Amino acid sequence: RSGLPLEPLVPPIPSPDGGLFSPSQTVSVSLSHPVPGTVIRYTTDGSEPTGSSPVYGSSFIVSQNTTVKSKAFGEGYLPSPVQESHFFIDATAPVVPQRQNLQLWLRAGTGNVIENDAVAIWRDASGKGMDATQSVAASRPVLNPTALGNAPGVVFDGVNDYFALPEGFNDFSQGFTAIFVVRPQTVGNYQRFLDLTRGSGVSSLMFGRYSTTTTFFASGPSTGIYSPGSIMAASNTIISATLTPGGNAKIFTNGSLTAEMSSFPLPASIVRTINHVGHSTYSSDADYSGVISEILLFNKELSDVERENLEVSVRGRYGISSSATGIVTYSPDPSQVYPQGVDMVLSSSTPGAKIHYTLDGTAPDESSALYAGPGHLASSKRVRARAFAD
Repeated sequence: RSGLPLEPLVPPIPSPDGGLFSPSQTVSVSLSHPVPGTVIRYTTDGSEPTGSSPVYGSSFIVSQNTTVKSKAFGEGYLPSPVQESHFFIDATAPVVPQRQNLQLWLRAGTGNVIENDAVAIWRDASGKGMDATQSVAASRPVLNPTALGNAPGVVFDGVNDYFALPEGFNDFSQGFTAIFVVRPQTVGNYQRFLDLTRGSGVSSLMFGRYSTTTTFFASGPSTGIYSPGSIMAASNTIISATLTPGGNAKIFTNGSLTAEMSSFPLPASIVRTINHVGHSTYSSDADYSGVISEILLFNKELSDVERENLEVSVRGRYGISSSATGIVTYSPDPSQVYPQGVDMVLSSSTPGAKIHYTLDGTAPDESSALYAGPGHLASSKRVRARAFAD
């Protein structure tokens, strides 16, 4: 419109928006813009895009650590702000399953922006651009390159250290999988690993310590699941919480199933605007004390195979052992109907693993019946089995 000042274009939209990848993965980057006719110019050498930078025409491959900066230009508009995406290629990175459902991935030692010896930005490695930030210098955690199992960790002081996350995290209609690699220290009331909410108790999704106990809890707006003994001081631990679309929730501690419930409601589909790592919106809750080395959050339940394989890779980085190992294979196919009964065969791909099982639907542990060979089932049973190794 004549006489009105020009408005800037919105930045280009990258896909993926940076992230951490293994060298075995092909990382193809595309750039798009919602305004037709917009010209996108970009750089891959860290410099700011200008009107003479290369014009984006088609997707391109990133095969090493790269910062992609892009800028939109269009007639009748001012140029857009610069969009900055950080790609990390690391031979130690796991190939993450269901990558399209990965909403957040914080991995210590990857994308930590250090200012005055503290972490100002912890870049999201998921490709969703959900970077964790702290603008107040006195509230910034510190990166320790050997904090957990001789691998990097971000150390929170339990006084006022924490990160803020962007708004989002709105769709958990397919459930969730949340994985935390931690080394807790001083106990504080309801310390959080991760807190996603619109305000205290409003459509919240919370993961952390229950009260001042050693119990880990994952909680929605109306109920929670609790795993006693999962948060031990000075203990290197990997904790996973999963939820199916049908409301079946589980907690795994160092690979072993430690809690289960069948009535966990799906989190509401609502944009969560107040999101933190190591901090709660409740004034009576303490900030987290200890190390967080890794957080992965999926807006979908991973299958047991996917979760266990990912945990094995993650545990390996931090030297965290587990007595639970491998998925048990059932034969013949348990999804079929056998009117005359069936001879059940259980097996594990882990050499020397012992298989323990139940026939009443309860979660098996090392005190459950030990599988010694094929057994005949003459009536319908819900068989659950896990493999354990020394």
